[in-house]
Amino acid sequence: MHKIRWFTQTVLLVLTLTFPFLGGCSPVKLSRTPHKNAEHWTTFDPNDYDIHVETDNKGVTSYHWNRDYRCNDTVVLPYWEWKQIFLGVPIVKGQLNGTDYPVIFDTGCSPIILISDVHINKHQLPVLFFSPNDKPNSPGLAIVENLTIGSLRLENYPCCFSNYSADIRFLGLPAGLTEAIIMPLEIMSAFRYVQYDQINQELSFSNTQSFMMKDSSEWMTFPFEITGEDIQRIILTIPIEGISTRLFLDTGGASQLELDNDIIEQLFEKRPELCQTRKGKTKTITPYGSGEKASLKMAVKNLQFGDTVVKKLTILYDKIPSDKQNPIFQGTIGIDLFRNTIMVLDFENKVMRVKKTKKCLFES
Repeated sequence: MHKIRWFTQTVLLVLTLTFPFLGGCSPVKLSRTPHKNAEHWTTFDPNDYDIHVETDNKGVTSYHWNRDYRCNDTVVLPYWEWKQIFLGVPIVKGQLNGTDYPVIFDTGCSPIILISDVHINKHQLPVLFFSPNDKPNSPGLAIVENLTIGSLRLENYPCCFSNYSADIRFLGLPAGLTEAIIMPLEIMSAFRYVQYDQINQELSFSNTQSFMMKDSSEWMTFPFEITGEDIQRIILTIPIEGISTRLFLDTGGASQLELDNDIIEQLFEKRPELCQTRKGKTKTITPYGSGEKASLKMAVKNLQFGDTVVKKLTILYDKIPSDKQNPIFQGTIGIDLFRNTIMVLDFENKVMRVKKTKKCLFES
């Protein structure tokens, strides 16, 4: 069963699609505007799509539904390369009501598929506003008649849209983010595995076959847990230079490794020479989250990462220490950590597998 909860002003939806850029005079700009034509969107009755609505005594409204999808084989999809030039994360091609759109399989998205007002306006999708008295600034649900990704097919599927229209432009040109369809962890984890092949530029998944390794000695294994009820996250507990660190895996994040300041301070104590490492300024853009965030970054020649060593790693961390540390995780792993290798999320066994290759960041 899928479930989304609506608090007075905030929908319980997490999306950490992030793009890091060098600071200074950045050629990348983020804008957020009210939905276009929202007053003219067609609305639907939840009962028509078997969506159950419940409001508790605290005013929290929950939306529940059951949906099946069709996918009876292993799907292998090539990356949509020209789209990746702008977004920096693996993109595959999908079809919404017959039209091609970029699709991102994002473990940082929870709990349901995210679309935008671009899809709603173009395909006249029926919607359910969470704040009907302020439609241009309201998030809500939209019904997609047909969403196809390879042989994966979803019909009359409720998808979420944010409370604003987000747009990222590079040198004044649209980066295509508003057209992206974001697949959440809840759908990904229903498969036996999801594989990001950063060598052959392919994404694959299956709910009929288990992931098989030809030679287990060529692979590194990192156990993970999926935490949360309303919002799920993949958390890996990995010693970094001996410091036990809970890391959130975000395949929609284009960075390599982000760490909280408390971990950075402990890292400097363990490795004093890192204090002298040149620090650069970075801007991280999260279109559907915290917006633009200034950070520091440093390049590290080698870093002990569990039982292996990561080489030529870029670490991002907050410029100003935060008084409130996230109790759930203390850092984030982005998809760029797996460049020139293959990363597999083996949901059957709850492990992340990374192949040892000559050009990858992990020491072979």
